[in-house]
Amino acid sequence: MDEGLSEIVSFDGEISDNGTIKIPGEHLQKLKQTGIKKIRIVLYGKTEDSVNALGYDAALFNKIREVQRLPDNVVLDFLKCRNSIGASEFKVRIGF
Repeated sequence: MDEGLSEIVSFDGEISDNGTIKIPGEHLQKLKQTGIKKIRIVLYGKTEDSVNALGYDAALFNKIREVQRLPDNVVLDFLKCRNSIGASEFKVRIGF
């Protein structure tokens, strides 16, 4: 994801009821004034909400996190790339 990019500023925003993202306009104005015209937006949310929203098994998520002692984002990425986890022997190996 690096692609020659560096974090310049971070700020919080909200997704409104109609699906638009509310972000502080003053931050964007400051960036534009400094000559920055192109940005990448990466959204972060609570991992627990993501696990549920994406339809992953929360108990499995927690078990992997506890047994492997991994950060939430690593476990979530693992679940995303392991679509066939239910068919694998992974649950048996971790005693789930």
